[in-house]
Amino acid sequence: MYARRCHLKCSFGFRPLQSSGSREWIRLCSGATSASPVYPGGPCRTRRADPTSAVERRSNSHGGRPRFDREDGPDQSRWLRRARWLLSRRVSGVPCTVDDIRPLDVAKRVEEFEARQWEEEYRRDGRRFTRDRSRRMSGALETHFLQIAFAWLLIDKNLPAEAAELDERRQLLKAFWAHTAWLLVGSESETSGDYSPMSQFGYKLVEAIAGMVLVTDPAETPSLWQPIFDIGPRGHYAIAHLFKCIFSHLEEDTDPAFFAARWRPMIEAVMAGRGWEGGPWYHQQSLERHALSFARSDALARPSASARLIEPMRDLYRAWALKRLPGDEDNLAGLCGFLSTKAGQPIRLEGLVWIANAIQSASELARLANQGPAADRHWYRDRTSAAFVEFLTTVVTENGSAAVAQPEIRQALIDLVGLAVSKQLSAACLRPSGPAKELTLGRVIPFDHDA
Repeated sequence: MYARRCHLKCSFGFRPLQSSGSREWIRLCSGATSASPVYPGGPCRTRRADPTSAVERRSNSHGGRPRFDREDGPDQSRWLRRARWLLSRRVSGVPCTVDDIRPLDVAKRVEEFEARQWEEEYRRDGRRFTRDRSRRMSGALETHFLQIAFAWLLIDKNLPAEAAELDERRQLLKAFWAHTAWLLVGSESETSGDYSPMSQFGYKLVEAIAGMVLVTDPAETPSLWQPIFDIGPRGHYAIAHLFKCIFSHLEEDTDPAFFAARWRPMIEAVMAGRGWEGGPWYHQQSLERHALSFARSDALARPSASARLIEPMRDLYRAWALKRLPGDEDNLAGLCGFLSTKAGQPIRLEGLVWIANAIQSASELARLANQGPAADRHWYRDRTSAAFVEFLTTVVTENGSAAVAQPEIRQALIDLVGLAVSKQLSAACLRPSGPAKELTLGRVIPFDHDA
């Protein structure tokens, strides 16, 4: 099974050495971008590493990136001796399985090696080195090289059908994500509080995990996406990218029940936000909107039976609206935009009631706080006003008869139209969109053309 994976072990590249010596060793550790690594010793030739290679196990003990940018002759000599020793080891015939690939263990050894170097250097200078173990000191594995060496793993489509190979791929994806998460959690910015951006390898890894989720039994999928969620809102770009990749797999012939069985637990996990208490609230709420596919409504509308994809999630959308709509413009704009699309049509009229109730609740809270009616306060974001009026326009033009026929929905529509008039949203938001829309909504909202 592993015969084609020519660099499964030997491709555990580390950051390149900062020295002009031992160029062959640099080629092995930093990795040329060719399909097969070049091994030094004897004539320059390429060899396919045997799947039972023990090189990774050897490098667990001696891997790392010593800093040779200072005049450090003895340490460099000691490292080169170890490098020569490693290169003399066998790369085939040693029993080894996928369980022996532990990138996080290798990365931690690299960091310990560099920490000892710093401690020794500080000691020679008569200073004391204080290490913060919550922050990363090293980039550890060379992710550019790993992206090339493990290209066969970093795919999200046309996955093999063999159950055993899929299991091994899942195990490897989890192992590499553990290394990526370790790097991210230790890279918190002192200014923004966010984690540093992922490498390209990290993004490819998330894409591969997204593809694997859709070929995995629903009961087992949390083992794939929960480790990504565990980095929390400070790593929001990784979680948002996971949802983007998940929704990109929707096609015209996608079975809604099949997809929903894997999507629903992800929404529930994001809305629960376990372990996210200390993260920025605005990133958390943004991730909730990503989970509900507010930004990917076009993808949700792609399946021919898209309505069957949204209707079973009605309770989750309702729960989110009750929790997040009052007093937050971004959430209001996100829901209005979603309900105006084809994907949001199955819950559009019910969503109208959610929005009306949320605005009424916000007005009551504002009145109790002596802040005046919410309708008198200006929305700070233009996109909120635009999305709100666009939503009302869609309801009137596409669902007008159904909305008027139901008393609760009709009253909600009247309340929201009245709010739009009081905020003078009609002229401000619809005129740039063209006269056709203005006249349509004008049946319900009176326009002051001289405003």
